[in-house]
Amino acid sequence: LKEWHETFEKKVENKDGTEAEQLQRLHEAQGSAKGLTAKINAQLEKLTKESKENRDVARTHESKEDQESKKDQDVAELRSTMEKLGDRIEGLYTRGGPLASSKMVPELKEWHETFEKKVENKDGTEAEQLQRLHEAQGSAKGLTAKINAQLEKLTKESKENRDVARTHESKEDQESKKDQDVAELRSTMEKLGDRIEGLYTRGGPLASSKMVPELKEWHET
Repeated sequence: LKEWHETFEKKVENKDGTEAEQLQRLHEAQGSAKGLTAKINAQLEKLTKESKENRDVARTHESKEDQESKKDQDVAELRSTMEKLGDRIEGLYTRGGPLASSKMVPELKEWHETFEKKVENKDGTEAEQLQRLHEAQGSAKGLTAKINAQLEKLTKESKENRDVARTHESKEDQESKKDQDVAELRSTMEKLGDRIEGLYTRGGPLASSKMVPELKEWHET
């Protein structure tokens, strides 16, 4: 690399000769840089691979205590995550939850009991505990799909019920709404009329224009 850089610099900094000769040298320097870049990338890739292999070797040789400590940490983290997930799902079917009055409640209660037992069971080795936690995680994934389908169904039913209620609202309510619509539209039109009148009356931008008679007649109508 040092040797290449010396040669490269000489070519780049050499301002002797015509523009064509200088360009020739600069293009040669550019070409040599492209060739070198490929070699550099290959070397970097090789070093990265070696570094990864060294880390893997170091990891396999780390003390048994470190490995056990990491396993304990993995188990604790996964257990904490699963506990939060369980609480979130429980909140869906308990009082005030969106599924509290759905037919899924018994199934969700039963699932939650089984899920909690697996998550809270600290018996056996770390591997056995991890196995149970992964089983609990898998069951939650399957249940989540059913919950989403149920929530979608309830949302759709709720919308349909609102539409039915709207079509069956009393005649008095419909008449009242019509009166309200009329009053709102009249108010809007009155404001619009005032705004247009302000355009041609004294001080308005059209007060001295030829349109005044036409605007007055329109405004009266």
